[in-house]
Amino acid sequence: MREPNPRLDAIRIGGGLVAGKAAMVLFLFGATLLCAFGTVLAGSAAATLVLDPDLGRLNLAERVEILEDQPGRLTIDQVSSPELAGRFKPHREREIDIGISDSAYWMRFRLVRPATGADGGDPGRHRTWFLEIGKPGLGSIDLYVPRKDGTWLIKRTGAEHSGQPREVLHRSFVLELPATFDEQAFFYLRVQSSISLNFSLLIWTPAEYAAWTIPDFYGFGVIYGILLGMIFYNLFLYVSLRDRVYLYYVLYVSSMLAYQQFLYGQFSAFVRLEPRETMRLFWMTSGLAWLSGILFVQGFLNLKKLAPRANVILILFMTLAVSYALLGILGYDALANLLSRIISIFGPMVCIALASFGIYKGFKPARYFLLAWFILMVGTMLYGISGTFLPRTFVARYGVAIGSAAEALILSLALGSRILALREEKEMLEAQEARLRKMSVTDGMTGLFNKMFFIENLPEKIQRSGLAGHPLSLLMMDVDHFKRFNDTYGHAEGDKVLTALSEVLRSCARKSDSACRFGGEEFTLILPGADRATALNVAERIRTMFSSQCFDVSETGTASAKVSVGLAQLGPDEDAESLIKRADGALYRAKRAGRNRVEAED
Repeated sequence: MREPNPRLDAIRIGGGLVAGKAAMVLFLFGATLLCAFGTVLAGSAAATLVLDPDLGRLNLAERVEILEDQPGRLTIDQVSSPELAGRFKPHREREIDIGISDSAYWMRFRLVRPATGADGGDPGRHRTWFLEIGKPGLGSIDLYVPRKDGTWLIKRTGAEHSGQPREVLHRSFVLELPATFDEQAFFYLRVQSSISLNFSLLIWTPAEYAAWTIPDFYGFGVIYGILLGMIFYNLFLYVSLRDRVYLYYVLYVSSMLAYQQFLYGQFSAFVRLEPRETMRLFWMTSGLAWLSGILFVQGFLNLKKLAPRANVILILFMTLAVSYALLGILGYDALANLLSRIISIFGPMVCIALASFGIYKGFKPARYFLLAWFILMVGTMLYGISGTFLPRTFVARYGVAIGSAAEALILSLALGSRILALREEKEMLEAQEARLRKMSVTDGMTGLFNKMFFIENLPEKIQRSGLAGHPLSLLMMDVDHFKRFNDTYGHAEGDKVLTALSEVLRSCARKSDSACRFGGEEFTLILPGADRATALNVAERIRTMFSSQCFDVSETGTASAKVSVGLAQLGPDEDAESLIKRADGALYRAKRAGRNRVEAED
C-alpha cells in the first residue's frame, strides 16, 4: 500500500476544485447560450408565417415585431443590423394599433413557403401573394423584401406616393409579394403617417382577395347610390320649395359622400393627385361636412326660436370645423387631426342632446332626427374601435358608410315629417287668421258683414262690375221707429228685430251678394249684376217678408216692425262714395214718404 503523501494529496484536491469550478463555468455559459438561442428561436418562430394557400387569408399583425424609430431617420441597413435586433418588440394583437405618432415604425416578419410534397409537387412555392395594409390614407409605406443575394427589393406605396400607379388597384394599399425571396431573412415594413396608425395587416391569395373585393365594391356602390339618390331628391325639393334646410341637407350629404371617398380610399385609388393636394381636399370636405351639418341642425330644429342659447354652442362647433379645415389645408395635419377628433366626439352628442330637447318641446320630427344621429354615432364608434376592441366585422368595417347612408335616409324622412308639421302649423295659423279676419269683418249679433267690410268690399265690387260691363245696385235699409220699439219693449226685443231682418237679408241674397249691418238698425245689400228692376224686386221681397213677421213681446201680446229701403244703381264712372250717397238719399225719401216702402234713386 502506498504511503500517504500530504503534498500530493493537496495538489490533487486543489486540482479537483479547479476542475469543478471550470465545469460549473462551462455549464453556466452553455445554459446562458442556450437561453439566448432559445429566445432568438422563440422570437423568430413568433415572427414566422407559413404561406399556406389553403387558408387564403393570413393575419400577419399577430406575427410581426415592431421597432419605433422616433426621429424617423433609421435606414434599412441599420434596422436589419444585429445591434438593433433586440429593440424589436413582439406584437400579439389582431391589428396594428399604435395611434397618432410622429415616429416611423419598422415591422419585421418572416414568411416561409410550404415544404415540397412527398410526390415532388410544390403546392404553394410559386404562388402569388398579396400584402394588404388595410387603412387608406397612410402617408408612407415601404416594404423591404430580402433577396437571396443579400440585397433588398423595395416596394413603396401610401398617400405620399399617390401619383404613382398601384400594383393592385383597390381602395386600400396592396403590394404583390415576389415569387422568390430569402426565407431565412426578415421582411421589413416601414410605416409613417400623420394620421392614426391603426390598420390590419393581411396576406391574401389573389383568388381570396378578389372574392373579398367584389362584395366590398358592391357594398360601397349601394351605400354611395343611396347618398346620391338622397342628394338629387332633396336638391329637387330645394329648387321647388326654396327652403334653405334642404340646401344644407344637400351640402351635408354631398360633403359626407366626398369625405368617405377619402376615408375609405376610393378617391386616392382612382384619382392621381399630389399628396398635399389630396390632403387639402380631405380636410376641406371634412370641414364642409361638419359646417353644413351644423347649419342643417340649426335650421331643421329651428334653434333660434326653440333654444336660442344653443346657438352659442353650434357657433363654437362651426368655428372648430372651419379652423381644423384651414389648418389641414395649410399643412398642420397633426393639429387639424386633434381638432377634428374633438368635434367628432362631442358633435354627435350635442346633436342628440338638441334633438332630445326638440322632442321635449313637442317638435315631432326631432324623433327622426335623434334616431339618425344616434345611428351615425354608433357607426362611427364601431368603425373607430373595430380591430382593437371588437372584431373587424362587416358592420364595424363599414360603420361610417352604413351609418351615414342610414342617417341620410332617416333625415330625409325627418324633412318630410318636418314639412307635414310645418304645413299643419301653417294651416292651423291660416285657419286661425281666417277666423280672426272673419271676426274682424263680421257683426257679432247678426252674423252679417260689418261696416268695415262694406267700406272695403263695395269699391272692389264696383271695379269688377265696371271691368266686366255688368250692372250693380246697392240697397240701404233702416228699421222704422226702431228707437220707439226699443224704448217700448226693451233692447232684448229690439235685438230680435235686428236678427230677424238679418235672416231675411240672408235668405234673399245670392252667393255673390254681400249683406252688411251698416250700423245700429241700418243695413245694406250689395247686388252685383243686378239692374234697377231686379234690385227693386229684391228690395220689395225683403220689405214684404220682414213686415209680415210678428214678435212675441210679452206673454199675451205681439208686435211687428217695418223697414224702409233705398235703392241706387251704379252709374257710369261712379265711385263708391257717390253710390252710397244716392242710396242713402233714396232711403230718406222713403222715410219722408211714410216709411215701410221702397224708393229708387233715378
